[in-house]
Amino acid sequence: MHKIISYILPIFILIVFILIMTTGGLLKKPLCMQDDISTYLTLIENSIENKEWMDAENNIDALSTAWKQVQKRVQFSVERQELTMMSLSISHLKGSVQAKSQGLSFVYLYALKEIWNDLEK
Repeated sequence: MHKIISYILPIFILIVFILIMTTGGLLKKPLCMQDDISTYLTLIENSIENKEWMDAENNIDALSTAWKQVQKRVQFSVERQELTMMSLSISHLKGSVQAKSQGLSFVYLYALKEIWNDLEK
């Protein structure tokens, strides 16, 4: 019995770790409206396009909160550098919106979208 447990336990632990490390794409999907990053990115894009800077700032704050929730879920299944790049891009986007620079805002927004789309790969 002891020999069986000594084989099964490490195999079970390895399976759990493999599942955790390969579920980044599944874990980044929204569980509720408050952590739907794709929706916030679309809302921010529309706000920047229409030069609605206050709406864009509010949506960026909501995006930042959503990212903090999603980041906790995906931190073990994606690279740390990607997590840092996502957080940094949100900060850049916030700064460009506060400066009311439509061109820079689009640059940072599309960079943020690219990082988000590549996060699970």
